[in-house]
Amino acid sequence: MPVDKKNYDQELFPLKSWDDYYKSDVSRIFWILAKEDPKKLEEESKHNALLFFHQVSSRVPAYKDFLNKNRIVPEKIKTINDLKQVPWVDKENYLKQYPLNLLCWDGKISAPIISSSSGSTGDPFFWPRSFKIEMETTFIYELFLRELFEIDKHKTLLINGFSLGIYIGGIFTLNCSMRIAQKSYPLTIITPGINKNEILNSVEKLHQYYDQIILSGYPPFIRDIIDDGIKRGIDWKKIKLKFYFASESLSEEFRSYIFDKVGIAEHAYYYSSMNLYGTADAAIMGHETPLSTFIRKLFSKNRARCKDYFGTDYVPSLNQYYPMFKYVETDSGEVILTAFNAEVPLVRYNIHDKGKVLSYREMIGLAESFNYSETEAEKITGRHFWHLPYIYLFGRSDFTVTIYGLNVYPENIKLALESRELIDLTTGKFVMETANRPGDQSRYLLIHIEVLDGIQINKPLIKKFQETIIATLKRVNLEYNHLYQSIKDRANPEIDLRKQGDEKYFSPATKQQWVRKS
Repeated sequence: MPVDKKNYDQELFPLKSWDDYYKSDVSRIFWILAKEDPKKLEEESKHNALLFFHQVSSRVPAYKDFLNKNRIVPEKIKTINDLKQVPWVDKENYLKQYPLNLLCWDGKISAPIISSSSGSTGDPFFWPRSFKIEMETTFIYELFLRELFEIDKHKTLLINGFSLGIYIGGIFTLNCSMRIAQKSYPLTIITPGINKNEILNSVEKLHQYYDQIILSGYPPFIRDIIDDGIKRGIDWKKIKLKFYFASESLSEEFRSYIFDKVGIAEHAYYYSSMNLYGTADAAIMGHETPLSTFIRKLFSKNRARCKDYFGTDYVPSLNQYYPMFKYVETDSGEVILTAFNAEVPLVRYNIHDKGKVLSYREMIGLAESFNYSETEAEKITGRHFWHLPYIYLFGRSDFTVTIYGLNVYPENIKLALESRELIDLTTGKFVMETANRPGDQSRYLLIHIEVLDGIQINKPLIKKFQETIIATLKRVNLEYNHLYQSIKDRANPEIDLRKQGDEKYFSPATKQQWVRKS
């Protein structure tokens, strides 16, 4: 598709001011998303990516230099296939190579706010945030809060349980929710952050005044809140709860466990929680929908089908994304994104998340492979589907440990800790790493696990954890099973049980680091 002279700003994002946003009617957007030809939206995304490339190549000093060093002549990039030949950028080959101001539009930092990445894979990076990305994110928040949790119909208290401060999640949730509330939704926000006691006090004192509570936070932290609330005598089953998770993947076993604890009925399974795929790099990348939860649940009950389709023994996260804001492709099994509204413009940015793009038609095809039509799936989930593409993700490519040449994924260990044998003994938090045995210096898998308060740590308990984890690994990780059949006990992980709140491995302040690299 050739580049034309259309105005870039008008082409990509029709909302030009907050006044435009407050006057916008998302019910019209719902109709478009449910009726629009999916291919049209995806083709427009490709077209916008090409326009965006030319804007960035002419206005961002760092990107100009990057293209020059890689002998790319922007004028020769005339089609989307041409664009795919442009080298991708990442933190190492691009962001860390230039001063921050040269990475921004016209070489100037003019953003109203700056956030930091969590530094989970290294040093934190500072991300200026534009008004346009704030508007984009607020718009998406309104879409999913209204469609999924029906904040237009129920008086709602949203408890912001994300870390507040320099990180993106808590402040974004606060900013977006406050703007949405200004559009006359019966929505109230409270911001205890990661203070468990203040969250539980808020629930105890305020739940009677609201039809529903949306509890937001990192999945392991939310589990702590539910468990601690039960200890305090909170009857969660008398409170209408919804959950908004973010920052990491969760399994359907985890979702079912939380729902059982708080009494969420089976018919409400698909619209009572939502996990958001977000990054400091580009804000919201995507989020779960009733369709994606429906498909994940089908695959979680059939691991063989999961292996055949996704190539792994655990179910990846499935996230709907918005092609009007992001152009997403994959290269060598990793997600490559172009983010249209970022203050640090990102063209073909490799975030090093492992995954693949699926069209809406392919998503429906997955449901049909289990003998459910689109209409039947909508009826079961209780929501209409939006005709948008999805990304399936296995997590960050360096969030694994390698032992004897095979990969062990955090999701493998999560499944073991969410089993009937262990789920009431642990918070679900762990850190895995490889270590050397003192004698022969052979490598082994070492797993540090946080147990709940009141649990006595002893040799029988350690053995129970080890046996359950080994059994789960043999079941869900075929490579490990083959290794175990070959070397037997030398494949066994060592288990280090830690008391709840151990500061060395389990800081309550931020996202849990599941992997420690040697």
